Amino acid sequence: MNPRLMVEAVLYASDKPLSIRDISRVISLPAKEVSSEMRKLVRDYGKGNASMTIVRIGNRYRMQLREEYLDIVNAVSEPELTRLELSIMGFIASRPSCKKGELREKFGEKYIPSLEILKSKKLVHGTKYRNTEILTTGKRFFEYFGIDRNKFGQVLKSVSDDRAGSERDE
Repeated sequence: MNPRLMVEAVLYASDKPLSIRDISRVISLPAKEVSSEMRKLVRDYGKGNASMTIVRIGNRYRMQLREEYLDIVNAVSEPELTRLELSIMGFIASRPSCKKGELREKFGEKYIPSLEILKSKKLVHGTKYRNTEILTTGKRFFEYFGIDRNKFGQVLKSVSDDRAGSERDE
């Protein structure tokens, strides 16, 4: 089998970003060879003559649709997360140590099944605290959304600093 096509197939089939080592283990090729083939694939997909592209997220790679094709496929693709699940995810991500009661206040009782789905996908993690639960972003959150964990923390801090500053000005 062609090593380049094997690497491409693994990227295409995976629902999460993969490292060179991950791919190497799956297709039983040396990491050096996988790395070489990955560079070629990234270069070829980067030329823009395909609807797909390969993005690098930290030291991992993921194959995904180019942005300009997303609107076209919306009619036939089913979203992985509903609008409510995305709203809940954003709410939790923007409020470190969010309490379950805050979700109830914001979304009403309809948040419960969505929260369970987010937990099952490991996008949200809950920790028992007194008679409630503290909710934080889960293990897969940053990987799933392709966000750099350190940059997210910096952005979140600057947003919360801006909010605090505007509250003091009032």
